[in-house]
Amino acid sequence: MKLLLLGCFAFFPALAQQPCQLSEELDAVPGSHIDAAHTEWPAQRASWLNDMKTPARKALANQVLTQIESIEKNSRRNFTLTGGVLKSSFSATSGCLYNRKNIAATYAFQLGCYRYLCLKNKREVSGEYSTVLRATVNPSFPALFTNLPFDGKHNALLYDESACTAGLALFGYVGFQDAGLAAAVNGGDGYYQDVPEEQVKKLPAGSSNYITRTWYIAKRGQTPFLPVSRKEFLESLLSYYEKEREVAPQYKAAIDKEYAALIPRGYDERWYKSKMSVYSDFGQVYRRKKEAVLKLLQENTAEWLGKQAIVDVNRCWLTDPNKPDFGGMYTFLSFSEKETGLTIQRIYRYNPAYFADEPSGKPQLIRITFRYVKRPFDERIFRNFTENFDRAAWQKLVDEL
Repeated sequence: MKLLLLGCFAFFPALAQQPCQLSEELDAVPGSHIDAAHTEWPAQRASWLNDMKTPARKALANQVLTQIESIEKNSRRNFTLTGGVLKSSFSATSGCLYNRKNIAATYAFQLGCYRYLCLKNKREVSGEYSTVLRATVNPSFPALFTNLPFDGKHNALLYDESACTAGLALFGYVGFQDAGLAAAVNGGDGYYQDVPEEQVKKLPAGSSNYITRTWYIAKRGQTPFLPVSRKEFLESLLSYYEKEREVAPQYKAAIDKEYAALIPRGYDERWYKSKMSVYSDFGQVYRRKKEAVLKLLQENTAEWLGKQAIVDVNRCWLTDPNKPDFGGMYTFLSFSEKETGLTIQRIYRYNPAYFADEPSGKPQLIRITFRYVKRPFDERIFRNFTENFDRAAWQKLVDEL
């Protein structure tokens, strides 16, 4: 094994000795793969999975990630790698809660694709990658609504920042840009690509444009996320307004006390007004916000209210502080008539029946992303992986471990 390692690392100094004129002429030169066990940075490898906290969790994560690496290697069993070097690594982030259920941590496999470059007529390995494969076990999903109106401890009364989902339903929602992405996340057999293939063909070659294809591996026959209806969403707004109304007087009292202590130090009303914003007269604002939502609930049909909530995050809220109905956060205007677009979000919530308490860190959902650029080296690796995508092997990691 030592001889193998020495041979592997001795390869790189030799690269620099071979003359060249252009990077493109190196595309046919045989490449190599440095797997996670033989990383160039063994000291870093020792800490890759530290966030798994316990030896048992680290062992499980290492087992799963090693299996993922094997799936990737197997996809290249009939592939001749040329034009660069592939480097594997593992990582983990701190524990996370889905619907307040313990899944121990999020951990990931990464394969960076480093092409050969011709620098000063010598062959070198690029110090950066443009193309990368990532497989994330138990990935986190950012909350769709996170803007908070207060300072410090008062925000915690509305939002549990230590969890991936919040105490109030509004802060537990996630958004997906279009139906295709939502279908892929929710256990579909396909994938989602951020740039449609017909547009990819029109992109110029080079490293300035990224294309990302994403697969999700969910438990067989189950859906991790449930659509949020308009009725459910509007009712969650009412719950938020009630909590905001409850917190507002506490916040005002705290600012009044702080301001009284700062007056002797030269602070004036400008500081006070900037801190208080709309909360100096929140009762009136609260009533207007609530009435607008109640009107939607009362004046629309059950069919209309039963449709999935889709919002344009730039247009569904009143954000102009000069308007009389603006106050606090989430003064709702309307749902989106459009169903797709850069700022359009289809609203979902975590399926409580899907995510189980599993403090061992066992895989419950896997996200696989392959980001690449239009260059021969990068495209060959991407096409080979997608053409040899072994969904059954990935599925075993979620269903059988």
